[in-house]
Amino acid sequence: MSQDLFFIVVQQYPQPPQRFDDFLRLLFDRHQLDMFQSRQRLLGRSLARLVQGPRDEMEKISATLGETDCIHWLISPEKVAFVPQRIYGLEVSGKSVTFACRDQQVTFPAEGTVLAVLADVSAGLAEKLMGRMLASNAYRGREAVRHEDQQQIFTMILQGQPVLDFYRLDEDKKVTAAVRVFPGRFNPQGLGDSGTLSSRKNLEVLLKLMEEGAGAFQLHTDLGLAMLPGCQLRRADKNDQDALKHNLNCMSRYGWLMVDLWRQGSLPRESERGAGVPEPGLLDTLLATPLMAAGELSSETDVRFPLRDEIAAAVQNGGAESSGREKAADQPKIRVPILSSPPPKAATGWSSRRIWPLAAFVGGFFLFILLLLADRSDLVDQIAYHSIASGAVPFVLAILSFWYGFYHLRIKRKIENTPTSRIRSIAMGMVEVKGRAIRKYALVAPMSHTPCVYYRLTRYRKDKNDRWRVISVTGSENVSFFVEDGTGRVEVNPAGGRIRAGTRQEGFPGQVGLTRFASDRSEKWREDTIVEGTLLYVLGFASTRQEQGETLREQVQRVLRDLKSDPQRLKKFDLDGDGKICVDEWDTARAQVEKEVLHERISQRNQRRRRQEEHIVIGRQKGRPLIIAETHSETHLTGQYRNIAIGLLVLSAALTGVSIYLLINYWMVL
Repeated sequence: MSQDLFFIVVQQYPQPPQRFDDFLRLLFDRHQLDMFQSRQRLLGRSLARLVQGPRDEMEKISATLGETDCIHWLISPEKVAFVPQRIYGLEVSGKSVTFACRDQQVTFPAEGTVLAVLADVSAGLAEKLMGRMLASNAYRGREAVRHEDQQQIFTMILQGQPVLDFYRLDEDKKVTAAVRVFPGRFNPQGLGDSGTLSSRKNLEVLLKLMEEGAGAFQLHTDLGLAMLPGCQLRRADKNDQDALKHNLNCMSRYGWLMVDLWRQGSLPRESERGAGVPEPGLLDTLLATPLMAAGELSSETDVRFPLRDEIAAAVQNGGAESSGREKAADQPKIRVPILSSPPPKAATGWSSRRIWPLAAFVGGFFLFILLLLADRSDLVDQIAYHSIASGAVPFVLAILSFWYGFYHLRIKRKIENTPTSRIRSIAMGMVEVKGRAIRKYALVAPMSHTPCVYYRLTRYRKDKNDRWRVISVTGSENVSFFVEDGTGRVEVNPAGGRIRAGTRQEGFPGQVGLTRFASDRSEKWREDTIVEGTLLYVLGFASTRQEQGETLREQVQRVLRDLKSDPQRLKKFDLDGDGKICVDEWDTARAQVEKEVLHERISQRNQRRRRQEEHIVIGRQKGRPLIIAETHSETHLTGQYRNIAIGLLVLSAALTGVSIYLLINYWMVL
């Protein structure tokens, strides 16, 4: 590597700091650094190379970073002079440790300077962390997404294929020797009484021993997470020797880079990184991982992250969108709940609202066919002849087509004539809102394991003729969710609504995620989902939720029953002092109890100001449609209803013409 090539390595921000977009524009204006790539490199939980180039250019960028107090290093990385030697045994003498290697012995003296690197050479750490973040987001909500702490990362590395490197440094922090420890491949007798039968436990003991004996010690476990040159691992198993060799070379490169950074100035301890700074959201976390780095995505990664381009565009346009938003002081703070409660049981089958109109339409047509195919008898022959010859059957089908066509046309007009409301100022009655879908329950699609607000799973099975037949339909139409538009949040009850999901996946039983399938291909699944966070259009009837708990009458009756069972309290209503409660005295007691209960309920209602999503719900009411569509344009939605209406009305006109023609011929024959 040329010595005139310099790197700027940055300590990533766990969450965008204040005026982060302005900082990105500053880097672009002064140094022409791509804003999207800079954002990727600056956000995360580890280290990343921001840019590389000649020293004079890097010094200018370093000065700009210094103005913003961004922790960074300007280095010319030292070449890897030698790789760590594999150890076969060790001997502990006082606080010094001597490692037995193949050709020599390497001693780490007491109170020396030691840098350690612990890594999973199978490259599984990033995948495990990503899986945990996605699972946490799927089942608990976005606010629950947190970075794993140092101990959890340490445990995950030990569960993979751990390798431990030790670098011995001199007073100038130059590497003088390095050793490599493979768990289970060295004689642990040198650990003495601390040695165990567990190879991974021996690795922990050795690490602790080296840390206690060193005067200055640093441990780094970010290999596989850090976005540094020459440190990109390949996914490998124990039998993939080429990938393992590549990853061990990356581990050596990473160790020498950490020495370079330590020489420039002490790195913050990993347990202190980001202290006091809120954790990043899932979006920034995904964009900051090595898997999402620009220019380093494989075709396989593109399949696993189908929303990568949309996420990138949203981040890149975030600054432009923010300029047109209302001031933060005018916006209510909307809290995203941590989802822990399971959703209600999914509904199975089709709703009666959908199946009866369709059954009436299709049933009439099939009745007409059955009459034609039925065995001839005098009665059947007479019914079939007169119903067809007189045009009665086509006329009935024409009426059904006409009614259904105008039904779709009425929905189209309803969409066009209903103005879009801001959720904060929503009124009772028919409303139209647009916003992002937010889960109320921890709802996850059963096939793709995607966090969603709605799903419909259709199962197919092959019959004897090798054709797919529907065997079951399961959906989440009974699971409510929220729609949020920045001014507020309102609950939506999708039961009985017309739902147009924008994401469809097909797979087979036993599918895990979107890429692995079971071998049984006699059954397949089709899943339609509305993914959490997508933009929704909702047209429905807004009403106040019925309050749960006791009604006023029930509460009064309960208090009166308690009063009857308490003789001491009844005495104050015994006005004549005869020891008995007459009818007039009981009426007085009832009136006072009703008054006290009413005042108590009013006081409780005034003390607790309910949020909008707690008392307003958009749903379907009899005679009023409910439409939930994942669409970006009302024109596209109304166009679909218009085309359906035109098709049904044209069919109705054609059937009407046929019925009139048959009726004329029928009368002429008579």
